[in-house]
Amino acid sequence: MKQTITGIVTKAGVMAKTVTMTVEKRLVHPTLLKTFIRHKKYLVHDEKSTLAVGDRIVAEACRPLSARKRFTFARKTGSGDARRAKAEREMSAEDKEKIRIEQLVKNEVAKRGGFGNAVKQAKQADKAPVQSKAAMTARAETPKSSRA
Repeated sequence: MKQTITGIVTKAGVMAKTVTMTVEKRLVHPTLLKTFIRHKKYLVHDEKSTLAVGDRIVAEACRPLSARKRFTFARKTGSGDARRAKAEREMSAEDKEKIRIEQLVKNEVAKRGGFGNAVKQAKQADKAPVQSKAAMTARAETPKSSRA
């Protein structure tokens, strides 16, 4: 029987066919007898790239697939949607509004080509020649015939 681990997907969609899962381990201190939690991250091979952040999965050991990847996706035991829905229900109205505004800003920035594009436009605007107010008024007061 192969070794299996159960945890939550914490990173997905960054690496091709790979997700990062975090496994939570509860331990008891030998002298204090107090329980504490240890977390460990594992890279898991996801052949179909179907997993999303927040999904609860079971992974089983396999031959080394890369320098750090030693597990393959076995089955999904829970979805991250339920966790997100519960968190949203418990959220205050102010926090919901803040998240909604952040999402709108993020979408608007993505539409315009990201922050880098805004920086380029600002630099181009700075390069445009700007005349001083005195130069503009002096030019307006001089007759057209004397202008060069």
